[in-house]
Amino acid sequence: MYIHKKTNRQFYHFKCSFWFSLLMIFSASQANALITLEEFEARQASHQQDTKDNPGASSMPILAALDISNQAVMDNLILDYETSAKADFSLTKLIRILYLTDTYDSQITAAIANAAIPFTLQDGEER
Repeated sequence: MYIHKKTNRQFYHFKCSFWFSLLMIFSASQANALITLEEFEARQASHQQDTKDNPGASSMPILAALDISNQAVMDNLILDYETSAKADFSLTKLIRILYLTDTYDSQITAAIANAAIPFTLQDGEER
């Protein structure tokens, strides 16, 4: 019976140590989360400024989110959609822009409707 009590104490000690360790890890991660959020916001602001300074077809969704119009970049993105072998990536950007702003709705929908790009392919079928 003495061995049983000792085993229970050891288990209780392990259980308390485990929960205390878990609590300490959680507390440390919460403190790091605040620092990480500030760093994230700084990186985000820097990235947005870089996008404003050097706009390109890939940055058009960010420009749309920031409510910045850039017709030349939009024309480039639509041309990329119509001519690229990887039009699905350009289509994703165009859909994001449709969601973020109303500025280019008619231009984007016309480009998607007029492009000879199928949305699905059958087996053996190519673009």
